[in-house]
Amino acid sequence: MLRKQVHRGAQLDLNLQLHAYGIAREPLEGAGFPEYAMSYFGHPRCQSDEAYYQLRMDWIGFGSGANSLVGRRYLSYEKGKLAHYNANPLAFDVNAPAHSPQLTLHFLSQALTTAEGLDARLYQERTGVPLRTACSEPEVMAYLERMNEHGRVIVDRDGIRLHRDDIAQIFITVNWITTPDTTTNEVIPVTPSPT
Repeated sequence: MLRKQVHRGAQLDLNLQLHAYGIAREPLEGAGFPEYAMSYFGHPRCQSDEAYYQLRMDWIGFGSGANSLVGRRYLSYEKGKLAHYNANPLAFDVNAPAHSPQLTLHFLSQALTTAEGLDARLYQERTGVPLRTACSEPEVMAYLERMNEHGRVIVDRDGIRLHRDDIAQIFITVNWITTPDTTTNEVIPVTPSPT
């Protein structure tokens, strides 16, 4: 929604957006609900978030729009096609190796919203491929380079994560603003307001 508003000419003040995010985050964390992923607060984390954001376990989902990560395969059903699913619940719309570049991008985009980021050991357990190898794919490298332009991407032997102070800025800028508008294939730039 924010991307479409900016595309239609709405002005985005990145500093104001970050300030508003901080105003919302402070009382939640102060009340004992720590932010475990960008825009998600609570304690303890639920098991599905541990699987989805951190790849700590295989998971199985059934139903229209559900996805699974089992035996190093990513399986999913298309959203909004309940009759198709009901007709043959074992016929997945996507059945792909978990280490494919598109899925690495998906896993990164989820894990990097957390302070822990994407753990190299867990990524290899779930996909069968070292994280460093997966990140050498051109589209994955380009994604990480784009993120690094807007904040600090930390890569070490443990995995990949964003500096905690940069997570909101990177995701507001990279995922909501500088990603192509799918209706026009146009990139919408954003510039920070003067301080």
